[in-house]
Amino acid sequence: MIATAKVLALRPRDRAAVGRAARAVVAYVEGGQPDEVSPLRRYYGESHAPGRPRGQAAALTGLVGPAVSELALTRLLCGEHGVTGRPLLANSGSAGRAMASEATPSQSAAADPLPDGADEQGWLSLEAAARLVGVSASYLRMLAARTAARSPANASSSAGSVEPAGDDSQAPGESEAWLAAERDPATGAWRVARGEVERFRASRVPPAVVIGYDVTCSMPKTMSLLRAFGDEEIRGDIDAAVEVGVDTVVTYLERHAVVGTVNGHNRAGLGLAVASYLHDVSRSQEAHLHIHLIVANAVAVPDTAVDREGDDALDGIDGYPAAGSGWETGHPTVQSGLVWRALDGEVFLSHVRTAGFLGAAAMRHELARRRGLRWGPVRNGVAELAGFPPTLLAAFSTRSGEVADEYEQLVADGLSPGGRTKAAAQRGSRAPKKVLADEEARRIQHDRLAAAGWTPEQVRALAAPVDRDVRGRVDEELPALMDLVTGPHGATAQTTTFDRREVVRQVAAWAGDRLGAEEIESFTDQVLADPRVVLLGHPARRRRQVPTALYTTQELIEVEDTVLALCRQGRVDAGAAPRILVPPRLLDVYLSNGPSAPRPRSVSRGRDPAGRRPRTPAGPRLSTEQIELVRLLLGSGDLVRPVVGPAGTGKTEAMRLATRILLDAGHAVFAAAHGGRQTEELADRIAVPARVVAGWLTLLDHTEDPATVWPPGSVLIVDEATQIGSRDAERLLRWATRTGAVVVLLGDPAQLGSVGAGGWFAHLVATTPNIPALTTLHRQSGAALAPVRAALTALRADTAPSARDALNRLAADGRVRLFDDRDALLGGVVDDWYAARTAPRPDEQRRSGRTGRSAPPAMISMMAERTRDVEILARAARARLTADGTLTGPVLTVAGREFQVGDEVITLTQAGHTLVPAGRPASAYIRTGTLGVVTAVTLDPGVPECQTLDVHFPGKGDVKVPWKYLTHRFGDGRDGGLGYAYAITAAKAEGASMPTARAVAPDDTSRAGLYVMLSRAQTDLTAYVIRRADLEADTDEEDWLPVLRDPDGPFDRLAEHLAGSRAERLATDHDPLARAAHALRRAHTLAELHHLATSGSSTAPRDAPRAPAGRAGLADSAGTAGAGIPMPVLRRAELAAEAAIRAASVTQPPPALTARIGTRPAAGPDRALWDQAVAALAIHHARHSPDSPPDEPGPPPPPAPPRAGSTGGRHTTTSRSA
Repeated sequence: MIATAKVLALRPRDRAAVGRAARAVVAYVEGGQPDEVSPLRRYYGESHAPGRPRGQAAALTGLVGPAVSELALTRLLCGEHGVTGRPLLANSGSAGRAMASEATPSQSAAADPLPDGADEQGWLSLEAAARLVGVSASYLRMLAARTAARSPANASSSAGSVEPAGDDSQAPGESEAWLAAERDPATGAWRVARGEVERFRASRVPPAVVIGYDVTCSMPKTMSLLRAFGDEEIRGDIDAAVEVGVDTVVTYLERHAVVGTVNGHNRAGLGLAVASYLHDVSRSQEAHLHIHLIVANAVAVPDTAVDREGDDALDGIDGYPAAGSGWETGHPTVQSGLVWRALDGEVFLSHVRTAGFLGAAAMRHELARRRGLRWGPVRNGVAELAGFPPTLLAAFSTRSGEVADEYEQLVADGLSPGGRTKAAAQRGSRAPKKVLADEEARRIQHDRLAAAGWTPEQVRALAAPVDRDVRGRVDEELPALMDLVTGPHGATAQTTTFDRREVVRQVAAWAGDRLGAEEIESFTDQVLADPRVVLLGHPARRRRQVPTALYTTQELIEVEDTVLALCRQGRVDAGAAPRILVPPRLLDVYLSNGPSAPRPRSVSRGRDPAGRRPRTPAGPRLSTEQIELVRLLLGSGDLVRPVVGPAGTGKTEAMRLATRILLDAGHAVFAAAHGGRQTEELADRIAVPARVVAGWLTLLDHTEDPATVWPPGSVLIVDEATQIGSRDAERLLRWATRTGAVVVLLGDPAQLGSVGAGGWFAHLVATTPNIPALTTLHRQSGAALAPVRAALTALRADTAPSARDALNRLAADGRVRLFDDRDALLGGVVDDWYAARTAPRPDEQRRSGRTGRSAPPAMISMMAERTRDVEILARAARARLTADGTLTGPVLTVAGREFQVGDEVITLTQAGHTLVPAGRPASAYIRTGTLGVVTAVTLDPGVPECQTLDVHFPGKGDVKVPWKYLTHRFGDGRDGGLGYAYAITAAKAEGASMPTARAVAPDDTSRAGLYVMLSRAQTDLTAYVIRRADLEADTDEEDWLPVLRDPDGPFDRLAEHLAGSRAERLATDHDPLARAAHALRRAHTLAELHHLATSGSSTAPRDAPRAPAGRAGLADSAGTAGAGIPMPVLRRAELAAEAAIRAASVTQPPPALTARIGTRPAAGPDRALWDQAVAALAIHHARHSPDSPPDEPGPPPPPAPPRAGSTGGRHTTTSRSA
């Protein structure tokens, strides 16, 4: 199951727009088509899905009974009660729906003439104008006053003639809002001219109105096929498992993501009001089981005195009328002690993906429990049923083929190949949307099944019941789960921090089909209570949002500490013995008279194992800055020597000179980088033996004497150090310390970080004084590229204004192109790429003619930061090459890609080192990121495992790529070891140079990613900017659904995102106190910590409970806590101990306690209060009386003093026990 969310929103310009949008949503989920027929006939007709209510708030909102009526859901989306039609929400913000939905389309204010409410001179009161525009009179009054105050003219001047200066303080979408009005001389009230009201209504950008959310739960294809071809028993089990999974999604969201804002603070709501619709067919008539959960944007929040305590200042403003005004009983947002609010969309959407992981696990568990079916591996939260052959699944994935056939036909008919034609093919091949399979759809599905060589009986046989113990020994494996999550391959494998959602996803994937949702959440809390989990300080957050706890692991903190300690201990100024590589006098001889860098030459296969190379011919003359860098680098005596070299500053040329000097001085020199292609290029450029970092580590780990690998006096040059994770860096520096090898770290903190948890190099650069650095850009040279150099410099600066400054400079130089839709962008970037590709290249033609081979791949120039964006670009480029006849011969379809002779490809993995060119030794295997050209395709549909591709890798040789490599499965859900080489990710481009860089930059591109892509260019570059939502828009989706387009252009959106983009940091950089606080927490119990905090004693009392002995790691270095412990560290240790106790207490509460207070509620405020009570009692016992029974009640709360000025009733004060 995959859960995705779509925000149903619009900017209504008339009072009927919200109602129309709500009816469109209902028509889509019920029938898949616009509302064109009678609701009753459409509702009960075949192929129209009935809705059913879900969620704890469904009954509160009028979604009652076994089915959801069209009227009830329409009303609810309009902000009204589904049965009574009474407004649930006030008419403001996303809640502003009830008034707007009252009018029918014929009553649209946009179509009606102005009423006769104007006086003889055409003046309207603000109240009358507000009714016309659909806003409040107070809003117009505020605009009128602000316009008059900011206008250069007198406020009493003629209305409609005043346009104020810009107002930077207004919200997005309202930046141009102004209203020229004047005071009535007779009454002093504001009045506005009829023409000004017309202008304001026409030019105003209405505020966004979110009417709800469409959370779609898509089932695995194997389940869709089983339901389509199964018997009644199978279908019943599938439906039951789906119900469990979808209920789990809703319940999880109700527990963790349902909050509304009351008095500026988020409060847990009572639940969700959801209308659920089952669809079982795709647009191409294939079996596609999915559930649409239409979530109303309304949440009931308990109206407690605590929420209003101390908020008398709000009386009468901002939607809180004065006490005694009848608000408590008559306001539409208050019903029976509940306040209705819009959902906090940011919180809600942030939990949808995790809800999908949990729902999928619950669904797998239920189906395994019912039928004993086994599942394949869980990848990115999704698993397919085991036993279904890929050929069967491929037979029901035909939509891309339909589009491709239509595209080829359009090109054959004379249309120009490109993005526009591809979009036309998408639309032209699009069948009418259905929601439930009718007789025609079932016939098409059976025909496709027969064409694939299968029968329904054979499909059913794949789901034959199996008697097995689904749960197995999962409880005994809980320690292994904790080891996994807190270890190097767990929650911090790729990032330095995590939150509870990440742990839920990991536990759900680990469980497979063995655990239900409740047990997964329980296991999650037990993992978070593990002493190896480190609580960090709360990150920066929005004012109203409840902070999300952030964690890291003890293992990662130890790794980070070790990396920095090894660097620090190897420094001469820290007392280390100097490691002099080159005598100063000899260094002066080399660097005098402006030396040249040696020309690059490849490392021969018979290279010196000690890393010594003969001197090479001289290359370009180095600059003074580069020479000084070599002087500082080789003159240092430190073990670890970082060097900062931005892209294009010539650090490779400087390293060539440094390498020549070191070799002449008798040192062995080696090289390393993270990626295979980067390593090979580095070896060729500086002419020394090189391996990827992982290769060096494997070699050293399996060598008895590491001195045979790195002899004494060796130097290791590590390029693109930011791409190396902290764990690999720690292992590498340990071996360097052991062997005495000097490590030169080349990197740029402004570029992309590592795939694994990193941030160590940026921290090292920030904390190490006098690091050698280069600043002058040589790659983008000449006056014409001066704006580019300035923009790249601005991108490197870690400030918000510099990001917009960089984009402004590029735009002013004509190097930014903006797009509002995907087809236009693909047409633009692929057209530019194709024009450059087909331009004459005499040097390539000559090289091709000499070798008799096909010309090597053109240098990649299309880039994007994300893999899925690269795939979009590559497929668009390949469609162009298919149309022009570049790609020929039979087509091999594998891992979702098609390959033909002429395809340019890139290796995505070097797993198993299986790609070895013919006639070459095993050590010459093809590295990740190597480019090649397909020269032959071998098809054998009867035996897919025998199908292969012949690929020529220029400069390396020919390889027959086997089926196993072509179908390689990555852990993150990707398939296929061979990809298209027409576009490349920013991470793979790092370290490369190319004549022209074409960077596709959606509005969520990171600062580092954009910098890497643009800085590859030598002569020209262009940034193609688009909104993420526009790039990923599915042309198969209905364009009549209310999906809001952001009013800000892609340029402003990208600038805003870049301003907040930051490089990855160490875990301890997030919270400098975390290490000390965690060590203190592991060494002492909460009772001991409390004693230390309150008594100031240097030691805990003799009778205080002690932490268990024998703990390793950070606890051993904490020693005995004393009076010298800073109070912030001590308090943080207490909070960490409380957090662990809180997580553990709710998973296994004492039976006597649950007998007294009841079992844990399913969701909502009651669950939150239950958790708080149980956790508070456990913390009280751990702090004050750890030997008392765990279910013994704590002390009664003290009486609350009356609040000054309080008259009771509306405001009361609640006390909280310890």
